[in-house]
Amino acid sequence: MKTNTLTRSLPREREAISMICFPYAGGNPSIFQDWGRFLGSGFEVVAATLPGRSSRMTEKPLTSWQDLLDDTWHHLQQHLENPHILFGHSFGGRAAYELLHYIERRGLRTTTQLIVSGCRSPQYCQNQPMMHPLSDGAFLSAIKTMNGTPKAVLEHPEIMKLLLPTIRADMMLSEIWTDYHNSKTHAPISVILGRDDPIESRASVVGWKEFTHAAFEIVEIDGGHFNIDEEPQDYTAVITDILEKTHARNNI
Repeated sequence: MKTNTLTRSLPREREAISMICFPYAGGNPSIFQDWGRFLGSGFEVVAATLPGRSSRMTEKPLTSWQDLLDDTWHHLQQHLENPHILFGHSFGGRAAYELLHYIERRGLRTTTQLIVSGCRSPQYCQNQPMMHPLSDGAFLSAIKTMNGTPKAVLEHPEIMKLLLPTIRADMMLSEIWTDYHNSKTHAPISVILGRDDPIESRASVVGWKEFTHAAFEIVEIDGGHFNIDEEPQDYTAVITDILEKTHARNNI
């Protein structure tokens, strides 16, 4: 198994806090490749590379949360044992939240901030009908309606054949995900929500406030569910503002 599955930007000119990022279902870690440059020298951007994509394309995608968390801990332990920020979009928001609990169960409180984007709260009911049990044809049609996969990829059968198992595995974990824990986290939670998101709404994300002992906020921005891909510099400016407020408050 590979020991280094990170996509890293931002030269370490001075001591920086790691921001560990998880993409949406089937997403490639390359979507975060410019974030280090946009966020500045205070942060080291670490994109989690899960099985079934990028440098781990030949590995079988994971279909259980426990396996995914064990795998992530194995590859990112050096970052997770030190102060860090967790970020995730959609499926990635769920992964970041579950990882936060995984870290705290180990007796660590090294996560200084959780930022989730386009992600329902754990207790909010999943939209029905679920996508992951659909046939390949119906599943592909449903993916197209979400407008999150580049047209060039969707129209390339060989690429889609490679990606479909990973997207389906991530989607399954997303859709079955619920409130698995009986405890709140100790990290502040910020939620980013696109005003035109057809999948998530303020009603589906406001419940996040029930899952932390620390500060909570919802930040609404322009765009739909995949606004993370549309204007990365503008998107990271929103994250910068969130982090500056949190880190100033906590003197990190």
